[in-house]
Amino acid sequence: MEKSYLLGDLIENTIDEFKREYKNYSNIEDAINEIADSNVPIYYYDIAQYLAKNFTLGQTESEFESKEAFKIITDNIYNELSNALYNYVHNNKKLSCLLS
Repeated sequence: MEKSYLLGDLIENTIDEFKREYKNYSNIEDAINEIADSNVPIYYYDIAQYLAKNFTLGQTESEFESKEAFKIITDNIYNELSNALYNYVHNNKKLSCLLS
């Protein structure tokens, strides 16, 4: 199956992985950070494809103060993924009590 490079699909896949894997972590926040980080693309081609399909990823500077274009995009992808996972946990009563 070919990648869609749509941010929504990446978020959905990241949440699916989180549902399967969060129990393998001793801390729910570690799970969120590690799973979000592991789903950020690392190859320039993939990063560029995400930008082409999700132009807003490159329009704002990263909160990490980077000026390098690909770093800004990957930081923004990480922020989107981690925010989606935090929202998923907050909206799940069984998991929300695990947040500190």
